[in-house]
Amino acid sequence: MKTITLEPGYEDYTQREFDILCQLDHPFVMNPVEVYFSPIEQALNMVVPFYQGGELQAQIDERVRIDETDCANIIYQLLLALNYMHARQISHGDLKPEHLVFENRYVPGKWPVTRLIDFGFAVDRNDRLYKKHGIKSTEFGTPIYMAPEKLHNKPLDEKSDLWSVGVMVHYMLAGYPPFWSNDEKKLFQKIKTCDYEFFEEWKTISPEAKDLVTKLLEPNLSLRFSAAQALQHKWLKQRVAKTPLNSQVIASLLKHVKLNDF
Repeated sequence: MKTITLEPGYEDYTQREFDILCQLDHPFVMNPVEVYFSPIEQALNMVVPFYQGGELQAQIDERVRIDETDCANIIYQLLLALNYMHARQISHGDLKPEHLVFENRYVPGKWPVTRLIDFGFAVDRNDRLYKKHGIKSTEFGTPIYMAPEKLHNKPLDEKSDLWSVGVMVHYMLAGYPPFWSNDEKKLFQKIKTCDYEFFEEWKTISPEAKDLVTKLLEPNLSLRFSAAQALQHKWLKQRVAKTPLNSQVIASLLKHVKLNDF
């Protein structure tokens, strides 16, 4: 169960997270089973499925680097979820390995089914909060995954999520994020200037993977890949497994295909 406390002054943000989760119905996104309000705790309690595989971050911590094929399959599922969300002008706003979980125990070499979780910083450009506060309602996120436009206080764009995906791909394949500093000001400067390099670890990684990272870590929003474009990238097409999905996921995918969601 997830508890969202109604903090004074932040009630609108809590309501937004709840509203967004209720809108989303996708096989690679967390779906609440039940939601109820606790007047004693002044909190929304969400009953959510238990995903026993744990966070992607735990696998990175344990293995340091994720195999390219496994990484491609994980990122492909994330991009499908984002493509679905972005078509509805909904951004996650805080993509990172801690917010991607495995439905079951992760076994390298087999297609792991993932779910996107934690929509506390998500933004719906059609909701009352965004229309009232504009970009002031989007100035959140985890520093090393934040896109440069967020640091420049520019209007929200769904492609900000794609920058974060680029950071995640780099982190998974190389074992460390592309931008790093113990000093937040220096970190933000590196992000703003897109100051990163492909170091020694990248010598054993395919040029296609590097190309996708470059397309995602593009500071110019008009040139940065969208989720739809990234799904068509050669690296993913080469490496995404044709492993059969479980029956529940197949049923959900078929429903969305009929609604032209993919």
